[in-house]
Amino acid sequence: MGKALLGAGPSILASSATVTISLLVLALASTLNNDRSLGFVGAIGIVVALLSALLLLPAVLLLFGRRLFWPFVPKLGEADPTLTGTWSRAGQRVARAPRLVMAGCIVLLAVLALGLIGVPSGLTQAQQFRNQTPSVQAQALIAKHFPAGSSAPAYVIADAAAADQVLAAVRSTPGVSAAVVTDQTDSLAQISATLAPLPDSAASFQVIRDLRHAVAGVPGAHALVGGSVATDLDTKDAARLDTLIVIPAVLVVVLLILMLLLRAVIGPVILILTVIASYLAAVGATSWAFIHIFGFPAVDASFSLLAFLFLVAFGVDYNIFLVGRARQETTVQGPLQGILIALAVTGGVITSGGGRPGSHLRCPDHPAVAVPHRDRHRGGLRRVAGHPGRAQHPGPGDHVAARPPLLVA
Repeated sequence: MGKALLGAGPSILASSATVTISLLVLALASTLNNDRSLGFVGAIGIVVALLSALLLLPAVLLLFGRRLFWPFVPKLGEADPTLTGTWSRAGQRVARAPRLVMAGCIVLLAVLALGLIGVPSGLTQAQQFRNQTPSVQAQALIAKHFPAGSSAPAYVIADAAAADQVLAAVRSTPGVSAAVVTDQTDSLAQISATLAPLPDSAASFQVIRDLRHAVAGVPGAHALVGGSVATDLDTKDAARLDTLIVIPAVLVVVLLILMLLLRAVIGPVILILTVIASYLAAVGATSWAFIHIFGFPAVDASFSLLAFLFLVAFGVDYNIFLVGRARQETTVQGPLQGILIALAVTGGVITSGGGRPGSHLRCPDHPAVAVPHRDRHRGGLRRVAGHPGRAQHPGPGDHVAARPPLLVA
């Protein structure tokens, strides 16, 4: 057990650190409270899981012994399964033509990433559902017989002294069907503006932008534009800003951790590039499937950031398991044999994904792919595409515990 912890410790710590720090970056850098809460809760959960893996699990293993691995209980003196397992054979095939395999993978990832081209972003309230809910049916009737934005008017709050000027500016804004002063106090006036476009559509967002520009030109009005459409526009803009800040920050953090683990520069850079390529391919494939197979009108504005966190922050640790073990084995077995042994030992654990955060959502049978809400549906499919092998489980020939070496991932 001491040898297992000594060999596995650095990779486990590095893996946990990448996910934890990535989630903390989200929690500290995001401007949206739901993303911030996700970051803090996720980071705490990873730390708790790490303590359990390094403290509780070894105690359980020592208490129950090899019986814990029933029905494939490892025995002293039996043949080393890493020499005959599925991933040992896969490694041997790759070793015969590594350049060809690498070129094929690059071409495949590039083709999948093409699915990102021309993908529309942003869903209206009605488009959030895959079926015709009562609210969707009501919105369709409103759009047919009244201005489509009647169900989600914009509200303008301004100084009461400038109410007439602000009202005139609101009514003159293109895309506003009607506007009226709905309430007024001694200091403030509230104006309700009915929008012509469908709520949360690109056209309605443009009307909000034009409306804010128009009322900002009224001297002394101090006018502010609110309402559900304005809130959704601000949320979309904040999500776009978070994406531009969080993704580069997480990549830098992951790169530094990989450099510390591998004590190298070129290797971590290559690993980061492979992770980015996998992310682009997974998002491209799922985005294409959303539009052309499942008939989604668009993808959600927060899709790319959440996909990045799951596919990069949670995916790079699999690279850590493999490369960390390869570094250990290479010093003993040499580069080629060391890499093959590393793949044979860690391949089954990596593809099983057992106990990984969100692994239950990577299974194609998970209810996330059948729920009526499109955002949940995208989440399940994104994880399946980003981790296609996680629904598999290692066979008898891939049993990791049967080998007492440096890393039990």
